[in-house]
Amino acid sequence: MILLATCAVSAVSPPQDATAALVTAKSLTWAGIEMSVPYSPGAHWSMADITVPSATCTSATTYGSAWLGWGGSSAKYSLPQLGFNFACRSGVARYSAWVEWYDPKVGNPQIPVAIGVKPGELVELQLSQSRTRTGVWTAHFKVFHSNGTSTTKGVLLGRVRGSNSPVGPTAECIVESPLLPGGAIAPLTKFSRIDVGYCEADGHYSGGANTPFKSITMVNRAGLTRAYTTLSPKPDEFSVSWMRY
Repeated sequence: MILLATCAVSAVSPPQDATAALVTAKSLTWAGIEMSVPYSPGAHWSMADITVPSATCTSATTYGSAWLGWGGSSAKYSLPQLGFNFACRSGVARYSAWVEWYDPKVGNPQIPVAIGVKPGELVELQLSQSRTRTGVWTAHFKVFHSNGTSTTKGVLLGRVRGSNSPVGPTAECIVESPLLPGGAIAPLTKFSRIDVGYCEADGHYSGGANTPFKSITMVNRAGLTRAYTTLSPKPDEFSVSWMRY
């Protein structure tokens, strides 16, 4: 499950190679990038390349996920998304791919996707909506393995029963610490640096001309950093690093 980021933002100077406005933001559950991208019924396309991190586990149960989504900027919007989890249970790291159509009015569990992901592998995520099938998205995984081979998997992703919230005008490339039942924030799995490339949507990308975007830092309720985002000199690339549970 996801928590739509509630962020306090402040304007900062954009990178030298960016003509768009950049703001920094803080969230209890998100780190990464959120881009402002116009949305209307019709064809849309987004992608991101995300490196699967190595999880460092203790006896504690911890959680983490990395995903690509569209529309998660506010609790009034639906959020189609795809990505993978990196969790620790009983000292063992567990990795799994998933898709989800999250509507804040009805919620929705993640749907497992039968494609393996391992630490160090590059996962190419694509999320697209056709011009003729508004409300139905195609979630596409391509995993590049260490032996030089790759595996692909495509999944159709549609609205859940009772969902009528519109998709919002943002696209996200996010590392997340989810909410637990009852509203508690999950302990964040300690992970190696997560590199993200080609974070793009409909030709918009972080650091690109005329694409306002947020660089998000994950904090705890005391305001201490849990995970932070580092922008690359190259537009559309960044990394997320772990700092505390």
